[in-house]
Amino acid sequence: ATAMAKMRDEMFELVVQIHGFEPEDVQIFCVDQAVYVKAKHVTEQGFVNNVYEQKFNLPDDVDTDKLTSGMSMDGILMIRVPRRESPERTIPIQREMKMEAVKKGLAHCIKYDVEIYESSAEQIQAEFQDKNIEPLNVDKPEDAVKAASAEVIEAMTVGVSQSSGADSGES
Repeated sequence: ATAMAKMRDEMFELVVQIHGFEPEDVQIFCVDQAVYVKAKHVTEQGFVNNVYEQKFNLPDDVDTDKLTSGMSMDGILMIRVPRRESPERTIPIQREMKMEAVKKGLAHCIKYDVEIYESSAEQIQAEFQDKNIEPLNVDKPEDAVKAASAEVIEAMTVGVSQSSGADSGES
């Protein structure tokens, strides 16, 4: 069997010549960015007299969910896969983070639902005193936001790396 692949217009086409098979003998599977073509012809007596199996890697910029195929009477299999509308997705970075997003992120990292309550300054100071924690003195309000953001990011990063089996200080 021979195969030919080409990108034409916005469509990737794979042409495979598999003579000796009927369309009902052929199966096509798509796994990740690869197409598997399997064919097996069984005689009326139940004997397998022809087998074909081949894996074809597809380009990264095609949409495998929209794969189509067809086969001619003379054993030419045509597999067509359209290009994705945009192979890359740009994710914007937001400068301001809302409290709800932080709550969801923390709950996700901890892997169970956590209720995060807004506390007053007096409640937080009392809790610090109970646990003998010295509060950090911050001169400017924007430094407090930076410090809190850094702590949240560090906590999320440490939690992810520890759950992945990484030891502290090692990569």
